[in-house]
Amino acid sequence: MPFDYSEKNIIRLERAISAERLKPYLVRARGDIWIALQLYIRNQQLSEALYGVVQGYEVFLRNATDNALKKGFGSDNWWELASLRERERDDIEDAKKSIAGRAVEATPGRIVAELNLGFWTNLYSNYYEHMLWVPYLRGLFPMSMSRKKLHERLDFLKILRNRIAHHETLTRRNIQQDYEYLLETIGWISPTVRDWIAENSCFQERYEKRIQKRHPFKDPA
Repeated sequence: MPFDYSEKNIIRLERAISAERLKPYLVRARGDIWIALQLYIRNQQLSEALYGVVQGYEVFLRNATDNALKKGFGSDNWWELASLRERERDDIEDAKKSIAGRAVEATPGRIVAELNLGFWTNLYSNYYEHMLWVPYLRGLFPMSMSRKKLHERLDFLKILRNRIAHHETLTRRNIQQDYEYLLETIGWISPTVRDWIAENSCFQERYEKRIQKRHPFKDPA
């Protein structure tokens, strides 16, 4: 059954979402709560679709980076051989503790899966230029790619990922460009994976769908 957008239910939705969360949508809707709610739903749907691509990007970047470093250091536990910063060493220890809390063995594969996107993004920072980028990671990307440009892109996508994960509004972003950046970055490593993710993404379809601006009670026709 279609949702009943009665005045009482709209008030209940406002309270459930909170005035602070609805504020950017109300501003964009020029105070029309109906349109604000439709914008909120659109943001939710686009965030969901975009996060599916982010998930593919995150898993692919993680695995490609891990494989390159395993090969370079000749060990599945390459982090024990690399001179990582305290920040990254702490991330690995936190991953091990989290795995131990589940009463399972902290295998290299589980540790890799537990490490967040920030960890993998940091491995492309200036600190690791000569330690990781030049000898091991440069070969993953086009030869013309500079580490600085790449790290800026990865950091941009990390911030995007966090905004979506924390349910923040994307209304002020160019999310079509965000989507294209995600696919482009994946394609730098593997055009095949990029095309596969794009083929199975619902983002473009949802992006092109427009909101219903006709209020069901103000204009029931």
